[in-house]
Amino acid sequence: MSNEINDMVNKNTDKDADNNKAADRAEGANFAIREHSHENRKREFHEIDYKDARNLYRYVSEKGKIIPSRVSNLPIKRQREIAKAIKRARIIAIMPFVSDR
Repeated sequence: MSNEINDMVNKNTDKDADNNKAADRAEGANFAIREHSHENRKREFHEIDYKDARNLYRYVSEKGKIIPSRVSNLPIKRQREIAKAIKRARIIAIMPFVSDR
C-alpha cells in the first residue's frame, strides 16, 4: 500500500518539476509556450480523386489559382496530392485553368 502511495507522489512531483522547467524557460522569453495536442487535430480527409471536381474546387481560388497549404492548413503530402489532382482535372477539361470572371 505504501509503495503505491509513494509511486503516486513521485509521479506528481515529476509532473510538477517538468512544469517548473517550462516556466523557468518562459520567464526570460517574450512568448508563450504552447502545448501541442495532436489528438484534437484529427481531420477527416476525403479521398482525392481528379474526377471529383466538386471537392477540388474547395482548394482553388476565385481567380483559378491553387490555394497554398499555409492558407488551407493541409499537410505537405496532402497539398501535393491535391495540386496533382487539380492539374490532372484541368488537363482533361473537368476544371478550367482560369476563372470565367
